[in-house]
Amino acid sequence: MNLFLAMKICLANINPKVGNKKKNIRKMEKIIDGEDADLYVFGEMSLTGYICREEVFSLAEEKDGESIKAMQEIAKEKKCNIIFGMPIMERQGIVYNSAVLVQPDGVGIYNKNFLANFGPFEEKFYFA
Repeated sequence: MNLFLAMKICLANINPKVGNKKKNIRKMEKIIDGEDADLYVFGEMSLTGYICREEVFSLAEEKDGESIKAMQEIAKEKKCNIIFGMPIMERQGIVYNSAVLVQPDGVGIYNKNFLANFGPFEEKFYFA
């Protein structure tokens, strides 16, 4: 009996186009189509590109937003798990820098706790 189970993990950087969620979803899907893995891991804010400006409020989506639904459809179709970063709007004006785990049968969200607030980073001005 084999007690060890193997999991194939693909770590990918898509060089996201700032503000273009649909293009970034296509970039992630292209990698998923081209690599055989059980879990695909994309970077922080990979859905929107990393921005720390007022734009983040217009790009943020709720937990049941269209981008998460689109990524979940990809996970269902490919029978895989996907982690990617995006701004999540909890309620009006409250946005989190979040990691989203999308599975064929569900979604998990982790909100970043320790925000960078030094040098060029001013995350505490934009994220809760």
